[in-house]
Amino acid sequence: MKQEPEGFLEYWSLWSPFQRASDGRAKARPAYQQMIEAGADPNDIIAGARWYLRNLKPDERPYIPLAASWLRSERWADDCVKEQRFQSSNIIQMRREA
Repeated sequence: MKQEPEGFLEYWSLWSPFQRASDGRAKARPAYQQMIEAGADPNDIIAGARWYLRNLKPDERPYIPLAASWLRSERWADDCVKEQRFQSSNIIQMRREA
């Protein structure tokens, strides 16, 4: 098994329960690494995956993109901003309730 890039195992643990039969770690790893080498923050990729997968509707599951395609199209970049806003609003809400 190859050395996993920083954050890849966390990303893959999120994605793998939703992956299609033709998807796999061996294809996702180089795409993930490519994004990291291009300057992406692993935390942004992970946050984007969290948002995307949390908001995936059941009828959309059969059409989920391959992990490598999702990564290379930089879909995580838009979704990470949404996830960060979501997390911030949760923190604010928890502080109000405390």
